[in-house]
Amino acid sequence: MRLRYTLALLVFPIVAFAQTPPQVPAADAPWHFVVAGDSRNCGDVIMPAIAEAAKNNGARFYWHLGDWRAIYNFDEDMVQAAVMAGTPLQIQSYLRGAFKDAIDNQLKAFDDRGVAVFVGIGNHETTWPMTRGAFVKAFKGYLDLPAIRDQRLKDDPTDTTVRTYFHIVTNGIDFITLRRRSDKLLRKIALTPTSAWRRIELENVTRLYRTPRVLDQQIELPGYDGPLRQLTITDLGHEEPTLLLTNQLRRSTPRLIGRYAQRMLIENNIADGIDFFHMDALSSAVAVKVDLDLQLTLMASGLYRLLGQRIG
Repeated sequence: MRLRYTLALLVFPIVAFAQTPPQVPAADAPWHFVVAGDSRNCGDVIMPAIAEAAKNNGARFYWHLGDWRAIYNFDEDMVQAAVMAGTPLQIQSYLRGAFKDAIDNQLKAFDDRGVAVFVGIGNHETTWPMTRGAFVKAFKGYLDLPAIRDQRLKDDPTDTTVRTYFHIVTNGIDFITLRRRSDKLLRKIALTPTSAWRRIELENVTRLYRTPRVLDQQIELPGYDGPLRQLTITDLGHEEPTLLLTNQLRRSTPRLIGRYAQRMLIENNIADGIDFFHMDALSSAVAVKVDLDLQLTLMASGLYRLLGQRIG
């Protein structure tokens, strides 16, 4: 049964309903949002359905990660609509109307249902001859929503430029992320006295490096309201330390690192798929979309691992 659910998630478009536990105040009820991306070729068909599901499930907002239209080629849903209207697409008419089509036939469905939308920009939005400036001009109304504008001005009171902006703080969502190792930061870490470090044992981790050294610090960063927790981790099998940033100030250090390690296991599984199934070297004689090949590959990888578990 577990495998069946896994395959279902791989085959169908990824639309995640994410639930976060209440933060402050504790009496707040759990809340939901919807996140999805890549509505090329089929967005005009599926996005209204996502909007309806978001409304029915009481989603606070919808977050689109980008890639609204293909740009390098005609989107299939736009082609079909043009054929039905008796006005087949031409290159110029497609490029002039691609972003407007996404707004009219994808985003408007959320507006009509009262679901707020946070708009992201993907690689396809800047595929030639499209530009970031053209995207900002077309989606300006969504990029300058009150929540985004207020946060932008809170970060910098002089910042009145409407642009793609991705810093939104709402309802205290927990997060864990990597921090880039700058030379300045590495020099500062090197000067930290040995007494500030402690060695921990990771929980439920079956790997060689189970007892890393950790420097656990509370820091503040420009543009973020409130304290952050920085974990500097060594003895994980890497030459350089790993830096984790989180707003989870009370969770135990081993549990935090173990939680992030679960994400790395997912990435490692995909890397294994590349090595074992040559996932990045598609050789089919039939023109198959890369995303379909990826889904089929991950399905094959899952079945292969299940077989390995059953035969020991």
